[in-house]
Amino acid sequence: MSATTCDSPANLATLPFAEWTAAACFTALTPSRQCLSEALLFEVDDFRLCVMTDMPRLLQRLATYFRHCARIVALDNVPIEVKIVHVLKAPVLKDTPLAARLGIVPEAFVDWMPEPGKTRRKDAIIDLADGRLIHKVRTGMAFLRSNDHNLAFGPCEDNESQVINFLLNLHMSHLQQNDGLICHASALSKGDRAVAIAAFSGGGKSTTMVKALDNPEFDFISNDRLFLDRPGREGTLRARGVAKLPRINPGTMLNNPRLRPLLNPARIAGYEAMPPEALWDLEEKHDLIIEDVYGPGRIRASGELAAMVILNWTRGSEAPLEVREVEVSRSEALMRAVMKTPGPFHQQRDGRFVPNGASLDPAPYLERLAGTRVLEVTGRVDFAALVENHLTPLLEA
Repeated sequence: MSATTCDSPANLATLPFAEWTAAACFTALTPSRQCLSEALLFEVDDFRLCVMTDMPRLLQRLATYFRHCARIVALDNVPIEVKIVHVLKAPVLKDTPLAARLGIVPEAFVDWMPEPGKTRRKDAIIDLADGRLIHKVRTGMAFLRSNDHNLAFGPCEDNESQVINFLLNLHMSHLQQNDGLICHASALSKGDRAVAIAAFSGGGKSTTMVKALDNPEFDFISNDRLFLDRPGREGTLRARGVAKLPRINPGTMLNNPRLRPLLNPARIAGYEAMPPEALWDLEEKHDLIIEDVYGPGRIRASGELAAMVILNWTRGSEAPLEVREVEVSRSEALMRAVMKTPGPFHQQRDGRFVPNGASLDPAPYLERLAGTRVLEVTGRVDFAALVENHLTPLLEA
C-alpha cells in the first residue's frame, strides 16, 4: 500500500511504520487535545514559529527563555503562514496507552548512532513515509518531525530543555534548507562584523565567548551552532546563529567575576576544592541568560563573517599562545573541529532525513570557507590574551 492511501489514523496499527504518513500519525496522537487560547510566536529574521500547548506553566517558561525573540500572543493573532508546533503533556512513552496501541513503544525504535568520540545512547528513531519519530531514551520524551507536522509529547514540563532543543532544531532545519552549512562553533559580532570560534570537544569556545562579552561593544550570535550561508557580495559569508542561550560549565563561571555570583557559596567552595583538570572536564551545564548578565540588546541573529578561529591549544602547555592563519585547503584535520552532524531531527527541503550513521564530509566546509580567513590557535590556554590581542582586533578591523 502506498503512503498516499494511509491517511486514516485507524489504519496505522495495521501498517508498517514506513507506510505511515506524518499527517495520519499526528492526528492519531492528538485526539481531542485542547490547547490554550494563547501561543508562543517565535520570530528570528525570516523564520517564524507558533508553539501551541496545553501547559500554561510551560508556555510562560518558554516565553521567558526566548524573550529576546518570542512573545505570547492570542491564537487569533497568529499569521496563517506560520509553522505550527504542538507541545502536549503526556506520560513517558512506555506508559502512553494510545502510543502503545499504535505500536509506538520504546522497543520499536532504532538507536541513533552517536557522533564519533561520543558513546552515550541518547536518541532512537522510527522512520515514516514522510516524517520521523524520535524518542529520548533517558527521559521518555517523544517527537514527531516532518516539514508540515511537528509534535512534542511526553513529560514536557520535566524536560523543558528538550522542548527548547526541539524548537531550535526546527530553526536549524530552516537555516539548512536555505543553504546554511551547520558548524560546531560559537560567534560574536561588533556591529555587523562577526568572528566564529570553533574548538574540539572541551576546547574552551564557550569560555572564550563569555570572556569576549565583557566588552560592551560585542554582541552574542551563537554558542555552539552556527550556520554559514553561501558567499554573498565580495565573496563574504553570512554567519547565522540560533536562539539557544549559552550553556556553560562551572569552571567558566567560577573564573569569571561577572558570572561567579550566579553560583551559591556552597557550590563555589565545592568547585574550588576540585583539581583544575577535573573542573575543566566537569559536565554540569548552566543556562546563561545574556540579558540578565550583560544587559538588553546584546544578541544578534547574524553577522558578516570576518574569520573562523579554531582553538587547537593545549591545557598545561608552557608554549606561548600563537595564532596563525592557515590555508583552508590544507586544513582538513582542523575542519573536524568545525564540522557538525545535523542530527536526527533535521529534515531537508525535499523531505529526506539524514540517514542514521551518515559520516561527515569535510569537503563542503573546505569549499564554503575557501574565501574566509581561518586562524589556528596553538600553545597554552590563555583566554584573556586571545580575546584582547586577537579576537578584538579581528572584530574592530
